[in-house]
Amino acid sequence: MNNPAPDVSIVLPAFNEEEALRSDLPRLLAAMDKSSLSYEILLVNDGSTDNTAEVARQFPIRVIDLDSNRGVGFARKTGIRMARGKIIAMSDVDGTYPLDLVPDMVRRLGDNHMVIGARDQETGTLKPLRMFTKYIILQAVNRITNQRIPDLNSGFRAFKRDTALKFFNILPDSHSFVSTITICFLANEYPVAFFPIPYRKRIGKSTFGIFRDTKNYILLLFRTIFYFSPLKFLLPLSFFVFLLGAARLVYHAFFTLPTHVKESDIMIVLAGLLIGVVAILADLIVKEHKSKYIYKGDN
Repeated sequence: MNNPAPDVSIVLPAFNEEEALRSDLPRLLAAMDKSSLSYEILLVNDGSTDNTAEVARQFPIRVIDLDSNRGVGFARKTGIRMARGKIIAMSDVDGTYPLDLVPDMVRRLGDNHMVIGARDQETGTLKPLRMFTKYIILQAVNRITNQRIPDLNSGFRAFKRDTALKFFNILPDSHSFVSTITICFLANEYPVAFFPIPYRKRIGKSTFGIFRDTKNYILLLFRTIFYFSPLKFLLPLSFFVFLLGAARLVYHAFFTLPTHVKESDIMIVLAGLLIGVVAILADLIVKEHKSKYIYKGDN
């Protein structure tokens, strides 16, 4: 006889985290055992080269081994696919997140489709670069969603599995997974709540790559714009380019001697008009596809 599905499936991606697991897993198991929730814990070993898998198997959890390092987003998606619970709780296991708050986070879900633990500080490696790129992306996302988001990138969250599966085709395999899934929920009007959590210095070495992940964050910014709200960004750009071309055209036609309209002026005006047309077409395409994902209320 099959066991009934648990109330919550806890997905833990891990790459070379043997040291942190020894403290994180006992704390998580103790908190879940004290709660009234039925649960399963899935640790996705993302091709670790240390003793992550061996340490994890010392605890009563499911360990899923990937044959190579596929990326933290891929590990998260693997865990979500294999989870049996309707609710997914997710955290990194590097000593940074308060795993004893997982039961409280799940209870906060309620009528929301996602609950996110908003960190009280940024302690990662290459802190200035991370904060700068995240700030730029956050401002763009705030504009798209018309909401003030306290933490876009937190890895500590709970959400409804069925809702997350709707967006699997655009969720990346990299660190950008958490940012992208947050944007997907908010841009499609699924209720999302935030609550404050403490954030500690990580145990072990970060997998954040200065060039690789900065590039991924920048690509995320452009994907965000074109997936969800191209008109908000392309239309102002269209107006700016058009007005620039028009100003140059008027200046060269009336205020220079000899007066002469340059070809470049006309090309800039046309470029502004072309960007505007592309913005309108892109917005129509987004609205057509968005109808499949937009939140329509819970049955």
